[in-house]
Amino acid sequence: MRSPFSKLPMKTPFQPAKDGITLNLYVQPGASASGWCGLMGDALKLRIAASPHEGQANKAVCLFLSEYFGVPKSSVTITKGHTGRRKTVSIQGLPAALLAAATALLN
Repeated sequence: MRSPFSKLPMKTPFQPAKDGITLNLYVQPGASASGWCGLMGDALKLRIAASPHEGQANKAVCLFLSEYFGVPKSSVTITKGHTGRRKTVSIQGLPAALLAAATALLN
């Protein structure tokens, strides 16, 4: 028997945007090392070694994402969630390349 939820669209942690992509993140600051660690609900979970004090973790998130996606740091902007663990991040660049890199995280 088919699940009644099979027809519901699955929300991915990233969406294409006009000039790049938008990511939904769950950030764990103060980790022993920075890196991706799977999904948490509808967000990509990202561990960041930096402390959350005085915006250090937010700066580290932008730097990590710019290095992972191969874009300048100025192309990464936290649009929501500056003071929380759940963040929405905008990354400017070629949408096809950014989506390919983001999709690779789901495999």
